[in-house]
Amino acid sequence: MMKPLKVIAIIAFFMIVLLIGLRLIGFKSQRYDDEAVSMQPTLSAGDVCLSFMSQSWISGDIKEGMIVFLRHTNYNYLLTKRIIATEGETVFVNRDKTYVNGELLPEPYAYYSDSSLNLVTTDSIVVGKGKLFVMGDNRGNSMDSRYPEFGLVDLQDVVGRPLVILRSENGAKFLKLLF
Repeated sequence: MMKPLKVIAIIAFFMIVLLIGLRLIGFKSQRYDDEAVSMQPTLSAGDVCLSFMSQSWISGDIKEGMIVFLRHTNYNYLLTKRIIATEGETVFVNRDKTYVNGELLPEPYAYYSDSSLNLVTTDSIVVGKGKLFVMGDNRGNSMDSRYPEFGLVDLQDVVGRPLVILRSENGAKFLKLLF
């Protein structure tokens, strides 16, 4: 029978090896702070996420509905947005309704507050080659692809994605999957 201290040491060793291995392949624990209001209530300031920070997964895994981290020339920090449409698709937003290829997009994650009264209506936008149409979940408080000054996002500017909320400051979210 092993001594309890030896069992703890073995478990600790394997946990350290596991964490180093996850980090080497691109996993990272990341506190969500920047631009937090645009993804509420899905993600809030103080949420800590296990994230995959690598472009290697991008090639065939990009899907509508996926939450991603991206770089944008107008911001000096990573933004978090949800992919609404990919290359070749047509998007039309009419205030609180989003249409992709003429079909109403079901968006149970979209949040509309009282400040959402001045929501935008866009022209039909065709997503070009190597581009994405992204939006924040908090539709009244998100600078995103609906606005010409933000525009479509280059696929190469997507640098990762949050996978799981490990914990939130208020304790409301614990091990919540984001995919």
